[in-house]
Amino acid sequence: MMNDKKLKVYLDTSVISYLKQEDAIDKMRITNDLWEKFKSNVFDVCLSDLTLLEIGRCDEPKASYLRNRISEIPFKRFTINSIVTNLAKEIINVGILTEKSIEDC
Repeated sequence: MMNDKKLKVYLDTSVISYLKQEDAIDKMRITNDLWEKFKSNVFDVCLSDLTLLEIGRCDEPKASYLRNRISEIPFKRFTINSIVTNLAKEIINVGILTEKSIEDC
């Protein structure tokens, strides 16, 4: 029996920013190719409030461009809550990342 569940993909800010990154043409091309798959709903795409906030902090016109591109894809939005915050702290406590990377956690 085939599993019909779609793969969940979390996109962080750096992935989305490669949609328009002229100084990294190869990565920009790969990201745009992947974006076409996101548009066709092949994956369950997930974005956090933090990622959306960080996109808004980009310089214009890039911020507007990225927000428009995000609107092209279906995605699930999740908020940063105490469970997420505690998991991030645990990632730091075990040494996977450091405190300066708390938002990445």
